[in-house]
Amino acid sequence: MPTELLFFGQIASIVVFLGALFGIYRSLAAQKDATIQALKEQIELLKLQLVQAQSQTPDVAVEALSRRVKLIIEELSRLQQDANATADTIVGKERELDCAKDELSQLREQVARAEKLFDGFSCPTCKAPMETREYHYESVELNGRDVDIDHEFVTYECGLALSDGREARPCGSR
Repeated sequence: MPTELLFFGQIASIVVFLGALFGIYRSLAAQKDATIQALKEQIELLKLQLVQAQSQTPDVAVEALSRRVKLIIEELSRLQQDANATADTIVGKERELDCAKDELSQLREQVARAEKLFDGFSCPTCKAPMETREYHYESVELNGRDVDIDHEFVTYECGLALSDGREARPCGSR
């Protein structure tokens, strides 16, 4: 009987081990599937944000605001010609027009500032975006003293390369 008891004990322990192993596997597989699903949802959200960001570029926003100003002006001229329009309605539209014009001028100023900032990060010849900006230093001895010299290396997508402000490789658009 003790041999049979050992035999059935070993079989029971193997079954329990396999059950635990299968349970862990199912848990890990479910966790992996949940992670994949979360990543897919995150990708969709990022795609949506990218589409929204592309549709909200400064140029698009300026155009949309310009169209809005034009529509308000047209509506205001219709209201002024309409005999049934009240003075309050016309004054309200004029205020809306003033607000839209203010928004448009502020947006144009922001676009102009952004373009000025972008000039520092684009090729001076063709306006291609900056690819890399690296700083390196070297130590040299001058009159018995160690001096550190900083060097700036800038490359642009067009191929232009600058080393300490001097052209190391010409712009590819020339």
